[in-house]
Amino acid sequence: MIAAITSLLEAGKHDGSIRADADPGDFLQLTGALWRAAAGPEDRSQPMLEKTSVPAFRAGAEFKAVTS
Repeated sequence: MIAAITSLLEAGKHDGSIRADADPGDFLQLTGALWRAAAGPEDRSQPMLEKTSVPAFRAGAEFKAVTS
């Protein structure tokens, strides 16, 4: 799975559509969490993916570390 994600991210990095620091493990973890989200009418995984995970990997996106 990581190899497939790596290939996709590398292609995007090469054409400039994906951030240079995009990490396949991060992408897998984010999408895995959304995959486990509730099913049914309360399922918000698609809008969450569109608003958070996917834009975070786009070229030009700013990363702000969350600290506790």
